[in-house]
Amino acid sequence: NNLTGITKSQFDELAKYMAHLRNSSNRSPRTCLAPLLTKLRTGNSLSILSDMFQISNKSLISKAIAGARIALMVHFVPKFLGFSHMTRDEFVSKHTRPFVQHLLANGMPVTVLVLDGTYIYIQKSGNYTFQRQTFSGHKHRPLVKPMMVVGTDGYILSVLGPYLADGKNNVSTTLKSIIQGNVDKFINWLEKDNLLVVDRGFRDSIDFLEKIGLKHEMP
Repeated sequence: NNLTGITKSQFDELAKYMAHLRNSSNRSPRTCLAPLLTKLRTGNSLSILSDMFQISNKSLISKAIAGARIALMVHFVPKFLGFSHMTRDEFVSKHTRPFVQHLLANGMPVTVLVLDGTYIYIQKSGNYTFQRQTFSGHKHRPLVKPMMVVGTDGYILSVLGPYLADGKNNVSTTLKSIIQGNVDKFINWLEKDNLLVVDRGFRDSIDFLEKIGLKHEMP
């Protein structure tokens, strides 16, 4: 629990998505998952993880972590994240509060999505170009910026990106890029009466949203 951040029953449930990984004398699906979760939670080096999980060298622990990450991205993430994992009707019934529909949509059962950018802090890169692209003048440290798409109850529907932190990627330009590129089939998921709730950081994208017929609110 302290190393992985989840309970044993949660670990067992998550391990079910690793079943296709090949067992060998050096590893099993569970011994691939545990180092990945520990790495994410503690940031320990491969050498320390190798000793902790009694895997003979850093190369094998690195392959185990990579295998677990790929397995989760293929078999776990699509079931719980992204526009394809839930229909609009299901999202409206489970994750759109009636109060918000009355407040912003005259009581109509429409989909209300809340969009905002957030930060993931990273280490300073040794690549000079990437270092410049990920340095935030606002936060004064290196980071990348995912775009969060959530319901009015806080349910995370999708996470788009992450995007670079330089001035070319403020939330307005990022939203335009997402819509124009139909990232994660965002536009396919939306319907005409869907409502996007954004903050003042998106003010430069309002004209763009109106031109393409998307409704918006900026409290």
